[in-house]
Amino acid sequence: MKLENITELELLALLSAASVLRKQKQFELILERLLTNKCSVKKIYESLLQTYLFAGFPSALISLKRLNEIIEKLGDVVDYLIINRPLFIEDVVNTRNFLTHYDKSLEGKEKNGHELYLICEQLEFLVEVCFLSEIGMPVDKIKALVKRNKKYKYLAENVRKA
Repeated sequence: MKLENITELELLALLSAASVLRKQKQFELILERLLTNKCSVKKIYESLLQTYLFAGFPSALISLKRLNEIIEKLGDVVDYLIINRPLFIEDVVNTRNFLTHYDKSLEGKEKNGHELYLICEQLEFLVEVCFLSEIGMPVDKIKALVKRNKKYKYLAENVRKA
């Protein structure tokens, strides 16, 4: 797959398409190109989040499977900001499904306000540590980086209070 002379916007669109079509190899190549081109993690995250919201349930299942794999691989790092992994994943799924489908059976199980803010920040954290891991940074270095980051220190305090 030739990815030269393709704009960042086009690469983000291709990344979304590869995600929906479950083309793992192409997804990884496009992601690598975006990171090589110094595309911001936030832009990649937003593109994938939009894909997740618009592509629907099958893509959500794939994303959740991948989320579980990431959490298992980066256990100690993830534990810094995610205290109860199964509850976190349940909260993400319930909130996403409530906000996307307005499922009345999930009313009251969805997160909002400050709790929703914390979940969004935790998801951004997962994406960032995942990218660091994917580019080859060892887990112990990621953990050290996270523990000295002021944003994550602040977030860890708030997660523990919630």
